Amino acid sequence: MKKMFTFVLTMALLVALMSTMGCQTKEVTSAKVYISQNNWDKAIEQLEQAVQIYPNDAEARYLLGEGYGNKGLWEKMNEMFNQSTALAPTFATQIKNTREKYWVNVFNQGVAKVNAKEGETADLEGAAKFFSDAVRIDPSHIESYKNLAYAHLRSNNLPAAIKAYQDYLAINPKGYVPVLELDNGERLSEGPAIVQYIADLKPELGLAPAAGSFERYRLQEWLAFINSEVHKGFSPLFNPTTPEETKAATRAALAGRLAYLAGHLDRNEYLLGTQFTVADGYLYTVLNWGQWVGVDISQWPSLAAFVERVASRPSVSAARAAEAGKG
Repeated sequence: MKKMFTFVLTMALLVALMSTMGCQTKEVTSAKVYISQNNWDKAIEQLEQAVQIYPNDAEARYLLGEGYGNKGLWEKMNEMFNQSTALAPTFATQIKNTREKYWVNVFNQGVAKVNAKEGETADLEGAAKFFSDAVRIDPSHIESYKNLAYAHLRSNNLPAAIKAYQDYLAINPKGYVPVLELDNGERLSEGPAIVQYIADLKPELGLAPAAGSFERYRLQEWLAFINSEVHKGFSPLFNPTTPEETKAATRAALAGRLAYLAGHLDRNEYLLGTQFTVADGYLYTVLNWGQWVGVDISQWPSLAAFVERVASRPSVSAARAAEAGKG
């Protein structure tokens, strides 16, 4: 009787352990081995079998979606991702990160086609293909539509440019970036509002002073200045239709704003003193634009030092690596 009890207890423990670990089919197990070997063709074969045999396997659909993405089959990728999420939210984070990885990689290839090196001609047709793929990967990224419209416009394909811009306006009627789309479908636009929202998600990081404090209003003061006087100051320089005389006047006006910032940063490590905030992240971003439009910030040593200081922060290095598709 004692032996029988021990046997039953052992079996019960095994069942409990198996239920805790979850049951992974042999097809998914084989696919993971092939994925570790970067053999996506074989992995896809196994995963396609898995979703046929086990229609409720969310993991098989998530992995198959990643495989389709690896092959550039964006509609099939999203179909599998959506089916996986509908079955269970277990892989929602991995799906979001995988989709973002593919989008960043494809979008940056499009940017590279537009920004030809000196002496080379921009490949606008190639750029349009990459931006179109970026739209297919994740339609919520409005940068894709804007850049797609720009590539078509420069190629004198006006109907295609209008279509891309109409799709863009459907997401953000204001007609410009940035827009942040939340998981619940809500959209938030305007840079100063977005960065404060993000900062308030993790108040313990100190990326923004407490709401209602005087320092918070000081942060908003800097955000407004960067947004209206620096960010917008760069905008005409990116427009290929802006006359050279206008660009020269724009650079002169922008120099005055940058000199004001340099004076402040002569005396302070960051805009609010010693604490790095979202205002510094915003300023770092727009100051980096100078290298593309003939604004050399090295003439203001404190600005150049500020850019180097922010760039050396681990979180910034990680963000830049992710943007370049290396993360």
